[in-house]
Parts: sequence; C-alpha cells; structure tokens
Amino acid sequence: MICNKLENKLSDLHVDLIKASIKYKGLNMLFLSQVLIGDDFLGSLESWHYINILKKIGLENVVKFLAFNVSNLFLKRRHDRRFNYLFINEVNNIPSIDALNLVYREFNGENVGMVISDVRLGKLDERTINIFEFATLGVLWKSLIGSVGLIPVLYRLRGELNCISRKYNIRPLFLILNIFDSVFAINTVDVFFANVSAGKIVLMTDVHKISRICTLRAGELEIPTYVIQHGATVGEEGYIPVIADKMLVWGQSSKNWFVERGQSPYKLEIVGSPRMDSVIYGGVQSSHPNGDGWRKVLIVMSMVSFERAFLVTVKEALMKCGISGVEVIIKLHPGGAVDYSFMPREVFDASGLSYRILRFENTKALLKETDIVIVTNSTVGMEAIIENKPIFQFKSSQYFNHRMSYEDFDCSHLFETGDQLRDLISNPITAYSKVPNYGAFVDFYFGKLDGNSSKRAKDFIVSHSLKQDC
Repeated sequence: MICNKLENKLSDLHVDLIKASIKYKGLNMLFLSQVLIGDDFLGSLESWHYINILKKIGLENVVKFLAFNVSNLFLKRRHDRRFNYLFINEVNNIPSIDALNLVYREFNGENVGMVISDVRLGKLDERTINIFEFATLGVLWKSLIGSVGLIPVLYRLRGELNCISRKYNIRPLFLILNIFDSVFAINTVDVFFANVSAGKIVLMTDVHKISRICTLRAGELEIPTYVIQHGATVGEEGYIPVIADKMLVWGQSSKNWFVERGQSPYKLEIVGSPRMDSVIYGGVQSSHPNGDGWRKVLIVMSMVSFERAFLVTVKEALMKCGISGVEVIIKLHPGGAVDYSFMPREVFDASGLSYRILRFENTKALLKETDIVIVTNSTVGMEAIIENKPIFQFKSSQYFNHRMSYEDFDCSHLFETGDQLRDLISNPITAYSKVPNYGAFVDFYFGKLDGNSSKRAKDFIVSHSLKQDC
C-alpha cells in the first residue's frame, strides 16, 4: 500500500542521511536538509509559491539574507553580544511561535535574547536579533567559493546522492542546490557564534536547517541546548534524531514516542505543553446537542499534499447528510508561507454548502464555538479533546496512516469514505460516544493542564546542568 511505503521510507530518512559522507566544515550536508527532503518527498513543495521555488533551487537563505540587508542598509551591526539564555527560531508556524514566546517571556528580567531567521517571525522586543544581521557579502562570497570547492566531492560521492534520490524520489539537482544553500547557512551560523555568546540555548526545533546547525555548533562549544516540543509527534522526519541535550516534551505519550524510535530517555524531560497554558480542562462532559443537530463543523487541514482526497470525502458526507443551515469552517494549517485556500475552494465551491476558509485565526476560540471537528493528523484533534468536541479522523489506506496518540485511548471516530462519515455524524449520541474516554488521554498526553508548563520549562532550563547527565 502507498501509505506503508511512505511511512517506511520517511521513518528511515534520518538513518539514511546521518550515514551520508558529504561534509563541509565537519557537518553532514544531507543531514542538514532532512526537513526539506521530507517535504519534497511528501509533495509539500509542489505549489508554485515563491517560497517553495526558493527552497527547490536552494536560494531560500540567500534571499532572506539579501532581503534583510536591503531593508536594513544603515543598521549598525552588533558585536560581541553576551546572553545567559538565547532562544532561536526559524519556523514560521503561529502556534509554535506563540509557545516558544511564552517560555521566552518566563525569562523576563534575565539576560535573554531571541534569534530569528525570517522577518515574518516578528520582532518580539529590542532583544530580537535576525541571524542574517551578522552575515555580510564577504560571507556570501566565501560560501560561493566553498560551494565550488564541494563540486569534486559531489562528483566523487555521486553514488550516495543518487541512492538518496532514488529512494525518496527526489531530483539529484534538488539535493545539490540545497547543499549549496547549507554552505551559506553554515557560514552564517559560524559568524553569528563568533559575535554572540550564550550560556544556554533554547530552540523550537533541532531538525530544521539553521536550528540544526546552531545545535551542532553549540555542542562543539559546550553550550547546553534545549528544544521545546513544537507540535504533535506525527512524523519522524520532523523530530528525530534528538541532537539537542534535552527535548522538553509535553507528556508521557510524547516521551514514549521518542523512546520507541530509539531516542535516549535521558534526553527527554516532561514539562507539559506551553501552547496549552491558556487552556483549562474542565473534565468530561456527557451532554450533546439537542435534536436540532449541528450548527458548526470545523475541518482542519494539515498534510497539504494529500488534503484533496480528505476534503472531497468530507464534502460528500456533509452533502449526503442533508444538513441545512450548518456552517462549515475549513482551517488551513498555519505554518509556512504558502496559502492553500485554493484547494478547499476548488472542492467546496459547487457543493452548495456554506463554508468559510480560515488560516491564522485562534484555534481555541474556533473550537469553543464549533460542534464537531474533522481532522487528519493534527494537534488540533488534541485541543478538540480538551474542549470535549467529538473528533472524526480520516484514515485512508492510501494516505493518512500516522497513528495519533488519542487513538490508543479510543477518542476518535475513524472513517475512510463519505458514507462512513455520514453515518457517524448523523447521530449526535453516536458522535459523543467517545467523549467519556477523553479524560484518561488528557492526563496521559498533556500531564498537567495547569497553565504552568512554560514555567516548568523555564525552571528546568535554569536549574539543569550537563554535569547532571554524566
């Protein structure tokens, strides 16, 4: 089946890449492109958006550097900045950014700074630094020379490139261009660490390119590194291996997920989910809507490369239900630069259903006013459980087969066809039949929903010493 091939290949991805021999300044070049290779394999870069094009041709970081410097021509460059705690983020995902910022604010009054690689991530305060502030045209020129110097190495190791290319159905040119992009990223990080020092470093991820380089370089400098779990653990390519000193995970379920995939339990610390610090779980509610049925249906998009089949199936189910007056809300994934609203429009325009497409709106507010939630693989499913909303999860033999943690607690109604979904949502009593299982999942997955996860993360980072792990 297609799904098994997808899962098997992606679960092998980090293992294959870590064995690669192509190196620059001691760093494994293919290993740095893990997320990009995974995204390209899954089809997430198919849309002809300028960001996707830049990623495909290996110019994403160069363009970010040029854009920053053109817009800051008269910026006085900083030198020798020293921080006790330095936060680093390069991922444009609103809920994850908010979670990292919550932990950052816990350090108020400390000597702390925030490093970003993209103006879209926003300047949090006067201590926010764009990493490209330290790059110069000289760094760009050095990177060009370094890239040319890699050409004989790439030719000699072309068999390695071709092997990765065939297994993951990726063009060799894509790999080569992103190796050149990594050369520039490495030189940028190196000049950054030559000008900035930190006692400890906190990251949203240690898998994405710049963050992975920072984590590896910090290790060489014996600077402790801590990663805040940024989302639901649904894909190995976005989480493992854990190369930071500590991964601060949400709960026992997340810890088990990492351990089951060969990660050391000593690298994992349960602190709860900072992104849930504004959520209070009131326990299981047994009530369900009156006989007039559903008023609002929330459809949550996640894995955009395969969303069309999901949307078509949901549309068919809603049309067969004959629901009148229901409002369909389609929530796009908030991460990245690409707006995929064209996809639900193509599916729902001729359906006769009343629908809205949202992207950056607050998910917690949406959940409070919706009746049922339809998902594939999304953290929103877990947030829906906290709000005691019935969850309907699309599981296809061709596409979506990642196992979500709440499935182990029988919290979601699974469907593959429109008829199956229609039958499930037609009866509110059936729809709410899984809700009594929610409490056990919340305790296991999130630990405590007491609003103190950010504080626990801060307290652990401040008190932890690498000597404790020896």
